[in-house]
Amino acid sequence: MNKSLLISALLLFSASAFAKIDFPEQAMVTTVSDGMLVNGKKVKAWTFSAQLSSTDIAAYYTQLWQGRSDKFDDQTLSGWRIINALIDDTLYTAKIPEFNAEDNLTYVSSMQEPDSELLKLDRALENFPKPLGTYVVTDVKAKDGVKLSNTLLMRNSLSIAENLNFYDSYFKKYGWDIETSAYTQDQQSGVFMARKGPENINITFDRERQYSIITAVRVDVQL
Repeated sequence: MNKSLLISALLLFSASAFAKIDFPEQAMVTTVSDGMLVNGKKVKAWTFSAQLSSTDIAAYYTQLWQGRSDKFDDQTLSGWRIINALIDDTLYTAKIPEFNAEDNLTYVSSMQEPDSELLKLDRALENFPKPLGTYVVTDVKAKDGVKLSNTLLMRNSLSIAENLNFYDSYFKKYGWDIETSAYTQDQQSGVFMARKGPENINITFDRERQYSIITAVRVDVQL
């Protein structure tokens, strides 16, 4: 899965019919995910480009969704037009760039309750270690072949050094090989990497005002 597309798709999300997404006839569609677990919900996500104006794309999804929606919302936020529609317990979202450019992409997603396979994935990747007082902003779990991945965006009030010490101590305790555990001289950012057999952890830390922002990626391999 393309990491930059995944991050962009996460910005859409701010459950049990089969989600069906339609695209404009001219659209060139790329699948970001055909089923990942985002904060406990099953999410499918796509991007597409089309020789259509933002207004035309918005009109397409308004006509497609509004009449069938239990709830419908159309708003503009930070240069994007975002359309949300709740249809048969599935939330559909289209995120459309306001100003068209040749490489601009529209993001489309569906969100619903997880199926049995995603519940298994959730159990397989549960209980990622977190320092006391850590708030989880986004929790994404996905499967790609034999690889299971968990991407967490977290926040706490601990310093970068305190966070690094927590993860260094935790993974050493459980027999992981620490490849990198370091922070910058001004202690405004840091990185932690560890490996145990085919499994690996990659964590980055950034200081923003009184908080540490933590992005953790765990990859497990089913042999």
